[in-house]
Amino acid sequence: SDPMHNLTTAWRNVIQCGYRRPGLVLPEFLLRSSWHACFLAEQTTLPAADRVPVLGLQEPVPERAAVFERWLRMKRPDVVICCDSRLPSLARKAGLRVPQDVGFVHMHLAEDVEGWAGIDQRDGEIGAVAVGLVSSLLIRNERGVVPVPRRSLVPGVWRDGRTVKR
Repeated sequence: SDPMHNLTTAWRNVIQCGYRRPGLVLPEFLLRSSWHACFLAEQTTLPAADRVPVLGLQEPVPERAAVFERWLRMKRPDVVICCDSRLPSLARKAGLRVPQDVGFVHMHLAEDVEGWAGIDQRDGEIGAVAVGLVSSLLIRNERGVVPVPRRSLVPGVWRDGRTVKR
């Protein structure tokens, strides 16, 4: 997948939906990822008062709900971009309505987030590109570590869902 394109696509769509304080919640291991870097770059388009700090959550952590709820209350994002299907239920337990009080966008739409708004990473297309790359290497009898790595990025597409306001 193309993480920079996908985060930019998610960002532009939440802004078009009328959101003004997007927040990003990531597992800690993704805090130095392209998603994080792209989110920080997109935030520069907002007034400083509307920039919500990124929340990194450890897995597993018993206080996860309390950490997330505290971040929601203190930083007040109006939409949360994430890759964790459990977050809307934590927001509801904190007394917030989805999407009326806070929207949610998932960065990798799959069966566990059916009906969500977010990014369809087009897994089938990614698989087809990978098979094509491997078969081309086999046809050319290329083996071992390549001197110049090749990359093919498949851009995801936005899908509307019931977790954001329109």
